Amino acid sequence: EGLKEIAVGGLKVEVWKYSLKHFLHTFEDGKYRDREDSWFLTSLWIRLLREGIILEDPRGILGKWRNRALKWRWRRSEIAPVVDRAKRCVAVAKRTNSRGELFKGIVAIRDGLYNLTIAHIMALNRIPSIRPKDLYKEVEEVEFRKIFDRVQGLEDVDKCVVEELLSELGSLLNREWRSRRGARTEYENALRSLRRERPKEALLSARYCAFYIGVKILRNMGVKARLKLYDAEFHTSILDWLKDRKDFISIYYKLHATRRLGHEYLGECIRLVEENLMELSDISKNSQNK
Repeated sequence: EGLKEIAVGGLKVEVWKYSLKHFLHTFEDGKYRDREDSWFLTSLWIRLLREGIILEDPRGILGKWRNRALKWRWRRSEIAPVVDRAKRCVAVAKRTNSRGELFKGIVAIRDGLYNLTIAHIMALNRIPSIRPKDLYKEVEEVEFRKIFDRVQGLEDVDKCVVEELLSELGSLLNREWRSRRGARTEYENALRSLRRERPKEALLSARYCAFYIGVKILRNMGVKARLKLYDAEFHTSILDWLKDRKDFISIYYKLHATRRLGHEYLGECIRLVEENLMELSDISKNSQNK
């Protein structure tokens, strides 16, 4: 598995190689199904088969898998754990808010919203992505997008502000990150979104980049931290572990505080996520069961 660059007709082409096991576990033996992380394990392979162009398929295997990808239906056993994770994030947001830990509450409720968004997309039998900017693109319903903007603090995001934040984040990235992938990919995604006049998506990618950097700093400190996406307990623990790393905490706070943060705002966000989780429970009950 991994990225390889090859030259084709004088052009540099990026070729990604993936293990066959992921496709087998998604479309054949069902090992990636009926799990709490089914969405995470299967979404990329489903999207590749749905959206990619098959150049060669002598045995018809890719065509068969594409048909299964096009007919894909999420099961209640796969949606319910995501809803439960969202509820746990809300609980963390409430707990930290009650202790006066505003910033922890903010990142917790925003993790809750991500889980809510993933479950919402699944309940409508669409395919979520692990990337925040791509999740945002999947939110087609106007009212839900308003909620997303409100909770994530994306209302009236200023392009110049995001540009300044990316400059500061880039300095931290260059000090802490050597790999071409991971955090650097997300940083490049942020720059690309900004060039395309999409500051909201740029900000989401920048936060995601900074999150990766935080996990990397932890590992460099000797902390055995397994990456957990959109997990409020883990996320707030990062803030505790890195509280003395002022260079990280400073930019991380700025990336989340592009609007004024306060306990009243956090309370509103908690209410919005809770209300939509209640509505989502009715939708998920209608999803395919097994």
